[in-house]
Amino acid sequence: MIELDYEKKQLVTEVDTMINDFDEEIKEMQKEKYRLESDLKSAELKLILLFEELILLKSMQPEDIRLSNELKKCTEAKGFIIKEIQEISKKLISKRSEVEEIKAQEAKLLEQFHELVPTNHEHYDNALAFYERITKKRRRPEKIK
Repeated sequence: MIELDYEKKQLVTEVDTMINDFDEEIKEMQKEKYRLESDLKSAELKLILLFEELILLKSMQPEDIRLSNELKKCTEAKGFIIKEIQEISKKLISKRSEVEEIKAQEAKLLEQFHELVPTNHEHYDNALAFYERITKKRRRPEKIK
Protein backbone atom coordinates (compact mmCIF):
# COMPACT_ATOMS: atom_id res chain seq x y z
CA MET A 1 0.00 0.00 0.00
CA ILE A 2 2.77 2.35 0.94
CA GLU A 3 4.53 1.37 -2.21
CA LEU A 4 1.46 2.00 -4.27
CA ASP A 5 0.88 5.29 -2.57
CA TYR A 6 4.49 6.26 -3.27
CA GLU A 7 4.14 5.22 -6.90
CA LYS A 8 0.90 7.15 -7.14
CA LYS A 9 2.59 10.28 -5.77
CA GLN A 10 5.46 9.78 -8.17
CA LEU A 11 3.09 9.41 -11.07
CA VAL A 12 1.03 12.39 -9.98
CA THR A 13 4.23 14.45 -9.64
CA GLU A 14 5.38 13.27 -13.05
CA VAL A 15 2.01 14.09 -14.59
CA ASP A 16 1.98 17.50 -12.89
CA THR A 17 5.49 18.17 -14.15
CA MET A 18 4.49 17.12 -17.64
CA ILE A 19 1.36 19.27 -17.48
CA ASN A 20 3.38 22.26 -16.23
CA ASP A 21 6.00 21.70 -18.96
CA PHE A 22 3.22 21.41 -21.51
CA ASP A 23 1.62 24.63 -20.22
CA GLU A 24 4.98 26.40 -20.41
CA GLU A 25 5.47 25.16 -23.96
CA ILE A 26 2.00 26.42 -24.87
CA LYS A 27 2.79 29.83 -23.34
CA GLU A 28 6.06 30.00 -25.29
CA MET A 29 4.25 29.03 -28.48
CA GLN A 30 1.62 31.72 -27.82
CA LYS A 31 4.39 34.30 -27.37
CA GLU A 32 6.00 33.13 -30.59
CA LYS A 33 2.60 33.28 -32.30
CA TYR A 34 2.11 36.88 -31.14
CA ARG A 35 5.59 37.82 -32.36
CA LEU A 36 4.93 36.19 -35.71
CA GLU A 37 1.55 37.87 -36.00
CA SER A 38 3.19 41.20 -35.20
CA ASP A 39 5.85 40.58 -37.85
CA LEU A 40 3.15 39.55 -40.31
CA LYS A 41 1.15 42.74 -39.65
CA SER A 42 4.32 44.79 -40.04
CA ALA A 43 5.08 43.05 -43.34
CA GLU A 44 1.50 43.62 -44.51
CA LEU A 45 1.78 47.33 -43.67
CA LYS A 46 5.06 47.53 -45.59
CA LEU A 47 3.44 45.74 -48.52
CA ILE A 48 0.52 48.19 -48.48
CA LEU A 49 2.94 51.13 -48.30
CA LEU A 50 5.02 49.75 -51.17
CA PHE A 51 1.87 49.14 -53.22
CA GLU A 52 0.75 52.73 -52.63
CA GLU A 53 4.20 53.95 -53.67
CA LEU A 54 3.95 51.81 -56.81
CA ILE A 55 0.61 53.36 -57.67
CA LEU A 56 2.03 56.84 -57.05
CA LEU A 57 5.07 56.11 -59.21
CA LYS A 58 2.92 54.73 -62.02
CA SER A 59 0.78 57.87 -61.89
CA MET A 60 3.95 60.00 -62.14
CA GLN A 61 5.48 57.98 -64.98
CA PRO A 62 3.95 59.96 -67.90
CA GLU A 63 5.13 63.24 -66.38
CA ASP A 64 8.57 61.71 -65.76
CA ILE A 65 8.78 60.59 -69.39
CA ARG A 66 7.69 64.04 -70.58
CA LEU A 67 10.30 65.72 -68.40
CA SER A 68 12.98 63.28 -69.56
CA ASN A 69 12.16 64.09 -73.18
CA GLU A 70 12.21 67.81 -72.40
CA LEU A 71 15.59 67.40 -70.68
CA LYS A 72 16.90 65.58 -73.75
CA LYS A 73 15.70 68.39 -76.03
CA CYS A 74 17.23 71.02 -73.76
CA THR A 75 20.52 69.12 -73.66
CA GLU A 76 20.54 68.98 -77.46
CA ALA A 77 19.71 72.69 -77.63
CA LYS A 78 22.51 73.40 -75.17
CA GLY A 79 24.95 71.48 -77.37
CA PHE A 80 23.77 73.39 -80.42
CA ILE A 81 24.12 76.71 -78.59
CA ILE A 82 27.61 75.81 -77.38
CA LYS A 83 28.56 74.90 -80.95
CA GLU A 84 27.21 78.23 -82.21
CA ILE A 85 29.07 80.09 -79.47
CA GLN A 86 32.30 78.38 -80.50
CA GLU A 87 31.71 79.26 -84.15
CA ILE A 88 30.90 82.87 -83.26
CA SER A 89 33.98 83.04 -81.05
CA LYS A 90 36.12 81.83 -83.96
CA LYS A 91 34.54 84.45 -86.22
CA LEU A 92 35.08 87.10 -83.55
CA ILE A 93 38.75 86.20 -83.28
CA SER A 94 39.17 86.39 -87.05
CA LYS A 95 37.29 89.72 -87.17
CA ARG A 96 39.46 91.08 -84.37
CA SER A 97 42.55 90.15 -86.31
CA GLU A 98 41.05 91.83 -89.40
CA VAL A 99 40.32 94.95 -87.35
CA GLU A 100 43.88 94.95 -86.06
CA GLU A 101 45.17 94.64 -89.62
CA ILE A 102 42.93 97.49 -90.78
CA LYS A 103 44.08 99.65 -87.86
CA ALA A 104 47.68 98.89 -88.76
CA GLN A 105 46.99 99.79 -92.40
CA GLU A 106 45.29 103.02 -91.35
CA ALA A 107 48.23 103.85 -89.12
CA LYS A 108 50.60 103.22 -92.06
CA LEU A 109 48.42 105.36 -94.34
CA LEU A 110 48.32 108.16 -91.78
CA GLU A 111 52.08 107.89 -91.42
CA GLN A 112 52.46 108.06 -95.20
CA PHE A 113 50.08 111.02 -95.24
CA HIS A 114 52.24 112.82 -92.67
CA GLU A 115 55.35 112.00 -94.69
CA LEU A 116 53.79 113.41 -97.87
CA VAL A 117 52.10 116.41 -96.24
CA PRO A 118 54.21 118.10 -93.57
CA THR A 119 52.32 119.49 -90.57
CA ASN A 120 53.58 123.01 -91.23
CA HIS A 121 52.16 123.04 -94.80
CA GLU A 122 49.58 125.80 -95.39
CA HIS A 123 46.87 123.37 -96.65
CA TYR A 124 47.58 120.69 -94.05
CA ASP A 125 44.24 121.10 -92.24
CA ASN A 126 42.25 120.89 -95.49
CA ALA A 127 44.23 117.88 -96.70
CA LEU A 128 43.79 116.13 -93.31
CA ALA A 129 40.03 116.77 -93.38
CA PHE A 130 39.85 115.41 -96.93
CA TYR A 131 41.93 112.37 -95.94
CA GLU A 132 39.66 111.65 -92.95
CA ARG A 133 36.53 111.94 -95.13
CA ILE A 134 37.94 109.46 -97.62
CA THR A 135 38.95 106.97 -94.91
CA LYS A 136 35.54 107.25 -93.23
CA LYS A 137 33.84 106.46 -96.56
CA ARG A 138 36.03 103.38 -96.89
CA ARG A 139 35.13 102.17 -93.39
CA ARG A 140 31.33 102.34 -93.82
CA PRO A 141 30.93 99.48 -96.32
CA GLU A 142 33.04 97.21 -94.11
CA LYS A 143 30.73 97.85 -91.16
CA ILE A 144 27.70 96.84 -93.25
CA LYS A 145 29.19 93.42 -94.00
